Amino acid sequence: MKFGDFIRDRRVQLGWTQPDAAAKVGIEQSYLSKLENSRSKPSAEVFARLCEAYKIDSATVYAAIDDAAVEELLDIEEIRQLAAAAATHKRSEAFFWRAFGVIALAL
Repeated sequence: MKFGDFIRDRRVQLGWTQPDAAAKVGIEQSYLSKLENSRSKPSAEVFARLCEAYKIDSATVYAAIDDAAVEELLDIEEIRQLAAAAATHKRSEAFFWRAFGVIALAL
């Protein structure tokens, strides 16, 4: 899912119109429209304000969006940290399964 789709879906879940949401976040409605339509990406500050207004955290966003959307948001520290942690976890998991395979073959 793209970041824009995620925030649009969340706004709709909250029952807000675009003007309502934009006012709560403190941005122009036209900018929110660009974010929702993936024609723009948020700054770290706007991302934080979106999370606060929409009552979500960066981990929720990270889990909901696809890899391409994550790549677009890597300039946001929280997203970058979550991506790094996920990469470390994948490497650890791959190492575990390789080691398990070697041990299983040895037995």
